Amino acid sequence: MTTTPPRILERERESAALEACLDAALAGDGAVAVVEGAPGIGKTALAAVVRHRATGRSFPVLRAAGAELDAEFPFGVVIQLLAPALAVADDPRRARLLGGAAAQAEGVLEARTGAPAGPDAMHAALHGLYWFTANLAEDGPLVLVVDDLHWCDTASLRFLEFLGRRLDGLPALVVGTTRPGTEGERGRLIGALADGPSAVVVRPGALSPAATGEMLARSLGTRPTAGFAAAAHRVTGGTPLLVSDIGRAAADRGLAGTDDEAGAVEALGDEDLAARIGRRLEGLGAEATSVARAVAVLGERAGLREVAALAGLTETEAADALDRLAAAQILDGERRAFVHPLVREATRSGTPPARRASLHAAAARLVAGRARPGEVAVHLLQAEPAGDAWAVSALREAARIAAGEGAIEAAIAHLRRAVEEPPPADEAADLLVDLAELEVAAGAPGAADRVAAALAAGARGDAEARVRAARARVSLLQDPSAAMADLEAAMAVVTSAPLERRLRSGLLTAIVYDGALADRGTGAGWAGDGAAPPTGEAAVAMAHRAIDAAYRGSPAHEVAAAAQRALAGEALLGEVGLLSGSYHLLVLALRLSELPDLALAALEAGDIERRRTSSRLGALYMDHGRAYWAWSFGSLTAAEGHARAALAAADETGLALARTSLETLLAEILLARGATEEAAALAEGLAITPVVERTIAGSDALAARGWTRRATGRTDEAEADLRRARDLVLARGWRAPHKARATLRLAHLLAGRPDGRDEALALAGESLAAAEAAGLAGAAGIARRVRGLALGAHEGLDELAGATAALAESPLAMDHAWALCDLGAAQRRLGRRRESRETLRRALDAGLRLGAGRLAGVARDELAASGARLRTEALAGVAALTPGELRVVELAARGMTNRQIAESLWVTRKTVEVHLGRSYGKLGIRSRGELAAALAPAGPDAP
Repeated sequence: MTTTPPRILERERESAALEACLDAALAGDGAVAVVEGAPGIGKTALAAVVRHRATGRSFPVLRAAGAELDAEFPFGVVIQLLAPALAVADDPRRARLLGGAAAQAEGVLEARTGAPAGPDAMHAALHGLYWFTANLAEDGPLVLVVDDLHWCDTASLRFLEFLGRRLDGLPALVVGTTRPGTEGERGRLIGALADGPSAVVVRPGALSPAATGEMLARSLGTRPTAGFAAAAHRVTGGTPLLVSDIGRAAADRGLAGTDDEAGAVEALGDEDLAARIGRRLEGLGAEATSVARAVAVLGERAGLREVAALAGLTETEAADALDRLAAAQILDGERRAFVHPLVREATRSGTPPARRASLHAAAARLVAGRARPGEVAVHLLQAEPAGDAWAVSALREAARIAAGEGAIEAAIAHLRRAVEEPPPADEAADLLVDLAELEVAAGAPGAADRVAAALAAGARGDAEARVRAARARVSLLQDPSAAMADLEAAMAVVTSAPLERRLRSGLLTAIVYDGALADRGTGAGWAGDGAAPPTGEAAVAMAHRAIDAAYRGSPAHEVAAAAQRALAGEALLGEVGLLSGSYHLLVLALRLSELPDLALAALEAGDIERRRTSSRLGALYMDHGRAYWAWSFGSLTAAEGHARAALAAADETGLALARTSLETLLAEILLARGATEEAAALAEGLAITPVVERTIAGSDALAARGWTRRATGRTDEAEADLRRARDLVLARGWRAPHKARATLRLAHLLAGRPDGRDEALALAGESLAAAEAAGLAGAAGIARRVRGLALGAHEGLDELAGATAALAESPLAMDHAWALCDLGAAQRRLGRRRESRETLRRALDAGLRLGAGRLAGVARDELAASGARLRTEALAGVAALTPGELRVVELAARGMTNRQIAESLWVTRKTVEVHLGRSYGKLGIRSRGELAAALAPAGPDAP
């Protein structure tokens, strides 16, 4: 069926820009078009042009509109936009639309109420909605039109902005209309959407006097004179909606559009739009006014029965009034919506406030049978508190769903309104607990006071445990003793087994994390004996036994045994969760104990859980863990890719606490990669406050900063940092050589000074003893390497040879390569040039393969000093891959499809395709089946 194209004037440039965006979508290059302008300037008309032209090309068009009242209805606009496509899908199509990560969209689009509130729910929802949209677009180019972005709920705006950054390779066009100057979070998100990589901004201007006259002619039935048109242009500013409204008012007054009527049209312009709409409604009668107000309250989703009931009319009377409102161009007869948001605003503002509030209270009960809880809550937010228990229940249900979708701000608004109702006395404490938990999670001002209010209101049992745990999360970094007191008090009253396990995990993690709490923990009694795989609390306890053992430098086989028991079955990840500190500290413990295979297996299990939940925080933690793993045991190129991805996730999720640890790690990686200036800048920017110093990240941050300062010649400051880092580790009683690396770095720094030799040997000996006690060949080799540098000459050469041999038997690839480099340099200095060249070439090859640019540079300089002829080292194979390319090919080599890789890395399929194409060329292969062999270490000497 063909439709008549919208009649718009002086919009050729804007229409051409939008047509180009449609062409791009047809070609498979997604685009965003933001139409920005003052109210009534014609934004909706331009969006209608896009819809018409897309329909003419057989593009599916999905449409939604923001409304001022819906701002607290999370994902309300997304539901308008996408839910109808799911609702009409048959079973096979439904399965395809919700396939893969898109399954996470089902809860949002169908208002599933089972999802628990969580810190990562929003990102999971956005990820799922993106892939749902991508699945829709597989049928052909797709157009999504959203009117009035400035009134959209923030959850929907987050999705649109999220989608806008990921349209590369997706045949979809997103068109949004908005007013300039939107403030707050909505304004930020609209600005980010408009500034996106594929965005075009169209700003229609005012009509000319000539176009104003042409538009007036449509209402008057005759072309007005130039003087009349000029007067109308002055009072309307050339705004199309106002021109149209003035034209209708002039026609109602019987004006013919002559020069001598210019004063009359200016008089009409002195009235505001609301007054003209009000007068027009009065002329249509009381029933029409009541129906218009009912539609303004209910919105266009309301049925005739609801409109009639709210207006206090029969359905026949309401239908007649709707027809009259459509004829008067107040309502759109097809959609039962106002012809323009300004007309809706005028109708609402013309309704007395008390009457408007009572209409919303009645509307809440009217729509409760068919509407989602969020839609019901929208009305209750506009109604006056009345001590209505049903309203409290409805608001709490809406808050629960909003929190489960990650829309924490909306959930808080709903619960605050429920508190104002107020609730029945026996519900007050539970309601305050729900609100306190969310306010704590959101970092809302006064959250701690809300916790106190919940306790004062009589929260007991699990409710008390939950709210105390929430307060502990806030106070942990400010008052660790108070935080621990809350956690212990929560443990004393909790009755829910899953909650108890999470509390125990948090309590034990806090002990490890914060030095101020160290005396509250002990390795004894954390887990019982027995061979059966632990479940629940026992899995947490066993994980922390392994963590404690690793940090204290216990034998690696003891750490491995405890870790294997903790990871057996699904207890740790399934019952305690991917985001628990217990799991991530356990992975770290395995790394500290030089157990790469166990650590990798734990990471693989975590990745499976993370993909299942589409957790963005999970992605952050997993990339953090994999970056550490690759830094210790694998490729520095891979380590950089994972570290940067983790930092991007930290920015996206706002997890500030993770930044110090991530920036510390990235500084270490960049220094090893040879990017010394970037590493130093990052290290100097580390926020090493007294609070951070007492945490698990403090000594690592100081050690990283000290090491980069040494590399840039600031040796006095480097020594101070390394000594402080060593003191912090000793104060915690940690003897794990890899955790206490500041000791060996300090020894390494002192080894180069004539007056530092003895202390360097003593520190290296201390580390060697700890490594041997733990059975760590790699740590022992590193200690022997530093001893060899301190001893020098022939004695040092023997020690360096022993270090190289020990490290060759360890999983520490980069440390083995450095030992080779130092051994080759020592051989050169003793005149054993031929031998040194062979050793140094092995070190250089390893450095290039590992992406260790700093090591490769040192090895190259030593080779030059040995008199070797240097060949041009063109990067090829794995060494030529960028961090982003390596992350993609590693997943492809594990058998994942392009779609699965894109879902896992939170990128588009086109990004995956481009990375794979470039990687195949660099690796000299043609297919996926050759990846595993291409990525394998080359040769028996490959470290």
